Amino acid sequence: MKVLVLGSPSGPAAPTQGTAQRTQSSVALSADGVSWLLLNASPDIGQQIRANPALHAQQGATDTPVKAVVLMDAQIEHVAGLLSLRDGPPLELHATPCVFEDLRNGLPLLQTLQHYCGVRWHLVPVAGEMRVAPFRVAGFESLCFTAIATQGPAPAYATYRDDHTVGAHIALYIEDSVSGQSLFYSPGPARLGEDELAWTREADCLLFDAALDAAEGMEIEL
Repeated sequence: MKVLVLGSPSGPAAPTQGTAQRTQSSVALSADGVSWLLLNASPDIGQQIRANPALHAQQGATDTPVKAVVLMDAQIEHVAGLLSLRDGPPLELHATPCVFEDLRNGLPLLQTLQHYCGVRWHLVPVAGEMRVAPFRVAGFESLCFTAIATQGPAPAYATYRDDHTVGAHIALYIEDSVSGQSLFYSPGPARLGEDELAWTREADCLLFDAALDAAEGMEIEL
């Protein structure tokens, strides 16, 4: 499994003294280094793709190595970049029912994208009493995904206002069935309780949002 940290701040990107400007939180994941899955799509995703040759289209915009997107929440800093993918193939978009509802009604990105590339919806079944759910992503059969409900603030455009709506925020535990190694990823502004932290003790690699200036642009191989 290869993990490419595309950006790390959870808020607006700002220049760091002596370094290039950091971009907002997004991660790319691959089983083979050829096909890539995005975990969130930041407003800076176009810049992030241009900065990483592994994500460059080979034969035009429709021949992109980016094959799917998993959304961890509906916060605008994690979803606005979907619009930058509008000129590519139909988006294979994985998200919880709560996030899809936010992007249909509160911030209607899905309706907009249907007029461009189109969206194929894949539900991550974290909702109600279902706080943990395994799921698969087509084209990434060697990677086993588990979505874990976390708590965090509601987007400004959400119809719910509490921090406890199941499925509004998730963390991911991802295991490579070939190597047996695993990753736990939780982007801001999610908050982890004891049940969620138990998953971190099972993982070989932990990624938390905005942890280190040096993380951005780093590729990790597990």
